[in-house]
Amino acid sequence: LTLSGTGTPFVPTGTFNPNTGTVSYTNATSATITHNLSTDWPMVQVYESGSRAQIIPLSVVSDNTNQITIGFSTPTSAKVVIKK
Repeated sequence: LTLSGTGTPFVPTGTFNPNTGTVSYTNATSATITHNLSTDWPMVQVYESGSRAQIIPLSVVSDNTNQITIGFSTPTSAKVVIKK
């Protein structure tokens, strides 16, 4: 897993697991996630930290078959679910 992003502070937590497909981050305006699923358009869902509410990011870009970039208009803490 390679995870990077912007925001103050950016604190990734957890480990991306292709079976459960989750990774979390704190106060990020963007996150680049290398998922290594070898698919152009993985399924991506984002959930607000501390609740079970799904949130809609500003953007989700499939950079290549193994990486996505998620963007938010304000710093956001969330759990990202990525599946093939």
